[in-house]
Amino acid sequence: MKLCIALKKQHGPCRIHMDGASYHKNISNKNPTMNSNRAEMHRWLTERGASFSVKETKSDLMLWITLPKEKPKYKDQLIASLHGHFLLNMPPYHPELQPIELIWAMVKGRIARDPPKNGNDAVEKVLDQLGEITRHNWIDVYRHVQGHDKYVCTTSPRRR
Repeated sequence: MKLCIALKKQHGPCRIHMDGASYHKNISNKNPTMNSNRAEMHRWLTERGASFSVKETKSDLMLWITLPKEKPKYKDQLIASLHGHFLLNMPPYHPELQPIELIWAMVKGRIARDPPKNGNDAVEKVLDQLGEITRHNWIDVYRHVQGHDKYVCTTSPRRR
């Protein structure tokens, strides 16, 4: 949330690119599953105004749950849109769509031309090469990623 506030203050509404890692998909309105206990199922159904018998089995309760099943609401999307940002979720396992991965590949490629002699040398070379990354490099990789927008899965409503 602090990042969204800082981005809006410094840059206005932004396009935020997130990788497709499953741990970024934190759902705020999870639907119960068969692994949920009956109390959770009862609470979920009651919150949605469903009428059911407290004596029903979990299988019967699941039938009630699947009817009003809601589209998932992702916490990161809710936070970003609250601050006027546009969130783009990349497909998983596509590092070519991640600017940071392209920068990291650039750093690794430069280090590979002159391999480190030991661990301390490796750390020094990584830090040196990260320091060599320019604003122009970042702009280039960002433009590269923008060229692949057709592969992006949006969780934001379409802009008009």
